[in-house]
Amino acid sequence: MKRYTEKISFRYAERRLIYEIHEENGCAVYRIGGKGEKYYFSMDNELINIFNKYKLTPYKRKDKRLIFTYRDSDGKQYHLFAHNLAHGVYNGIIHCDNFYNDVRAYCSRKGALTVDHADGNVFNITRHNLSWMTKAENLRKGNVTKKLKMPERLVITYDGSGYRVEFTVKVTNSAPIAEQISAYGLSLSGCGICRICTRTDNAEKLIEIIQGLTSAKMGWREPLRINKRWVESAKKGEAMVDVAVRSINEQRRLMSEPQSTFI
Repeated sequence: MKRYTEKISFRYAERRLIYEIHEENGCAVYRIGGKGEKYYFSMDNELINIFNKYKLTPYKRKDKRLIFTYRDSDGKQYHLFAHNLAHGVYNGIIHCDNFYNDVRAYCSRKGALTVDHADGNVFNITRHNLSWMTKAENLRKGNVTKKLKMPERLVITYDGSGYRVEFTVKVTNSAPIAEQISAYGLSLSGCGICRICTRTDNAEKLIEIIQGLTSAKMGWREPLRINKRWVESAKKGEAMVDVAVRSINEQRRLMSEPQSTFI
């Protein structure tokens, strides 16, 4: 795959900004101003060609989510979340050559749905971290994960047709716990460090699984919340962008797991 190291500069709000795209950790890294926080996208030529051709103007919200502004072929200014753009490209809906019309088609197809980040981290805009959910499902999932008292590890990834979930926890007495989570199609045996892998093809079941895991009284640790968002396995004082890199690597590993490891 072609490596991109091109810098593109443009005028915005009477001051000069530079956005930089380069390859890092197998991802296309997007930076504003050539420094500061990084947004990680999957390496996708269609997406990078859009960045290079249309000179989308970046804007970072207070909640750290990245928005692009651009003027359409009709001259009107539009705003597009980076995760919506990426999701549309990854799923073959938005293309570089027909960008303006494809964005309209994507927004029409998306309707009332919203794009969810599986790990809750806005800096991880890679393929296996994005999926469509209803706004109600997205809110319910966020409410569960924000209240989550973290286990040793919880990894969620989306493979295009469904979700994979890996749950690792230290258990001292598994019998009561196994009974509690059996209603969610999960099983657990033995003591010590236990690993549960499961999959589901819909968001509603994913939320039920997370709720089941959080309601079971396992050896929890207190969660770290950054900007009111749950961050998986974060260390105190660790930046969300660093957590995103670890999350991307965990999701890759989970995607490479053989089917037989899932129950």
